[in-house]
Amino acid sequence: MKPYYEHAGITIYHGDAEEWLSAVPECFMVDLVLTDPPYGVGEIYASFDDTPENVKRVVSAVIPRAHDHSKRMLMTCGTRQIHFYPPPDWI
Repeated sequence: MKPYYEHAGITIYHGDAEEWLSAVPECFMVDLVLTDPPYGVGEIYASFDDTPENVKRVVSAVIPRAHDHSKRMLMTCGTRQIHFYPPPDWI
């Protein structure tokens, strides 16, 4: 995946987490994963069907892998589908 921004040792990637995670090596680590996953509330997206079932699938497939590749993880996940997410270690 091509970086969205690069300057002075800072690299930012912007894109679909499933695509990005499938492209990085197992040992790749980042300082921060900042994510705003869909909420499962029927929002209209060009490439995602925003149902609770799809959010559950994405959360179970992506969040643990993203956490494994990052030193810190910050996400906004809403409250309606919060039960799909792993418990935070800091709020």
